[in-house]
Amino acid sequence: MFFLDSPKNYREDVDDVVLLFTDGHPNGDSEEEETAIANKEVESLKTKGIRIVCISAGKKEEVYDHTKNLKKWATDPDHVLLTGFDRLKIGKNVRELVTKLKNPLCGGVEPAHCGCKGGGLPRFNVFAQPGQTKTVVGWNESELVTCNSGSYEKGNADRTSGENFSLGKHSIIHRYWYDDSSGKRVNFQCTVNFTVSVCDCPPVRQVMTERLSGDNREASVTWNEPHPNCPATPSKNNPARHAGMFTAGEHTISYRYTVQNQNPFTLICRVKIIVPGEFCGDFVYEPGTHVCCCGKIYGKKPWDHKCCGNKYINSSKNMCCQGDRPITRPGPCPKI
Repeated sequence: MFFLDSPKNYREDVDDVVLLFTDGHPNGDSEEEETAIANKEVESLKTKGIRIVCISAGKKEEVYDHTKNLKKWATDPDHVLLTGFDRLKIGKNVRELVTKLKNPLCGGVEPAHCGCKGGGLPRFNVFAQPGQTKTVVGWNESELVTCNSGSYEKGNADRTSGENFSLGKHSIIHRYWYDDSSGKRVNFQCTVNFTVSVCDCPPVRQVMTERLSGDNREASVTWNEPHPNCPATPSKNNPARHAGMFTAGEHTISYRYTVQNQNPFTLICRVKIIVPGEFCGDFVYEPGTHVCCCGKIYGKKPWDHKCCGNKYINSSKNMCCQGDRPITRPGPCPKI
């Protein structure tokens, strides 16, 4: 209801409604003639698309007696409400009547209401890089609130989007208010919940094979891919297979991942492969039981044996001249 000169009396996006409140039959010399006039005016209103809602109040027998006219005049027979004057003296009954009138008068339009979308944002995760104790966290405030009409005002928040947050769980409260259909201020708040944690690779995995022996120059090795402890996208250049042939020694296999975070970063996770064994020329040998002398393998003998070039000599009986020429003791070594 508005003042006579209010511009809100005509709004293109709001339907016109007539509320007919009556306490009985038409008064006058001719009830039949006045009813005919009412019928004509009602049809004119309906032709213009105006919704008509009727309330009949009075004595029970009189109310029900002229209900047939009201149901004919109303846009919808269900838009006819009946009550008594005695009931209208009780506030509870008046509120019930107003509730029943809401949909017929407003065409199903809900009263102004604002609140948190879906009850608030679901808890989300944000990841910091290894070694960090805090990181920037952001969220879109426009995703927090929903209103079926009108607008809302923003109050204070515990903290704001875009700040640095430490590791752990956080609940940030945003406060708002709006004016409902009756002009009453309604306060509400929406909470942003998130967890900040470190995303890192697992400890470097070590895969050790048996020691190479005999004619084996390579060992067959399999391993598991080292995934980070958070959602991450692997590089297309990462090894396609988790198996391979490896020579004696230590080998490192690297996997690169991109953490699609609010602040994206890259992780490199590694697997270390250890293949025990030593080569003498083109052959693997076991240093505990054999000796390699310049590419030639000998079974290990007592302590008084040593290499002289590619020969393995008894040093108590022979001497090594020029590093590769064994001479029977006592020598001497020939001059060069």
